[in-house]
Amino acid sequence: MTKSELFKRAWTIAKEAAVNFGGSSKSYFSESLKLAWEENKEMDYTLESIFKILVSKSEGGEKFNQWEGYGKKRIYVETQRQYGNYRKAGFFEIKENEIIDNSESADGAWNLRQAGYKVN
Repeated sequence: MTKSELFKRAWTIAKEAAVNFGGSSKSYFSESLKLAWEENKEMDYTLESIFKILVSKSEGGEKFNQWEGYGKKRIYVETQRQYGNYRKAGFFEIKENEIIDNSESADGAWNLRQAGYKVN
């Protein structure tokens, strides 16, 4: 997560706290930044955790398959066509602290970014 993304996440947390508990988001920012930093440190870049996010956030019309071999970890994406059959739409490759998006799945990449993952 870049500094910009970290601060955006901190402001989001601060604004949510202000709505839930009252006051201004500025007064919650310091603690929100600490929480955002902890979230960033705890990001789990395992194949299983990313697969769960993609499947749980999918609104149908996409299938995901895990694959691990030859030192690579990938999640393949298939999208549903008009008549119900599926076609290959690329894959997400999981690296140490980032996810490489080689898919046509804009929703999948967006869902991962919303969950706090770094997607390139």
